[in-house]
Amino acid sequence: MAEKDAYTILLEASYGKLTSSDLYKGKPINSVIDVALDAINELQLEIQRLNYIIRQKNKQN
Repeated sequence: MAEKDAYTILLEASYGKLTSSDLYKGKPINSVIDVALDAINELQLEIQRLNYIIRQKNKQN
């Protein structure tokens, strides 16, 4: 069984190369859409974090 990150799963899914033994966050992949939504949520959190850092740096200047 191979543990994979969301982006690898989405890339492999686009080429039809996922297998039933692939895992995401320790669980079998039931839905590529769920993986994509999770990746989007992670990106949104990262954007919020970076925006916060930018705002803090702008306050210092």
